[in-house]
Amino acid sequence: TAQEWRDTWNETRFNDDLGFSNAKVDPDKVQVTVETDLKRPKKNQQILFDKQIKYQKGMTAFSALKKVTGKQVGYQNGATVYVNRIGKYTENDVHSGTGWKYYVNNGKDIAKAANLKTLKAGDHLYWRFVDGYK
Repeated sequence: TAQEWRDTWNETRFNDDLGFSNAKVDPDKVQVTVETDLKRPKKNQQILFDKQIKYQKGMTAFSALKKVTGKQVGYQNGATVYVNRIGKYTENDVHSGTGWKYYVNNGKDIAKAANLKTLKAGDHLYWRFVDGYK
């Protein structure tokens, strides 16, 4: 059934195929990768941005994203920043429950707003448009 296929795909994607790179990032830079990662075959995933930028002291997940995407990011500003659009992908556009999530280096969940997550030189920052915020 379609549900079984989605469940199998989810298990595969989150157990063996996260796609977090072990590639070396220059020690004085931060790698920023922005991609779609919806619950469908990997061939439909798309990398929107993938660039190394010069690290600056105090750089956050949000400031690095803005540096790479320019004006192609939509967000709600306040004490904490909430990113709801990058490029043409806006929260809940594909369907209810799709949106942007970020990870640093190894794919572990970051439970803080992007403007509060300070990066280190050599970090690899991933922004993913996901299905169900997983």
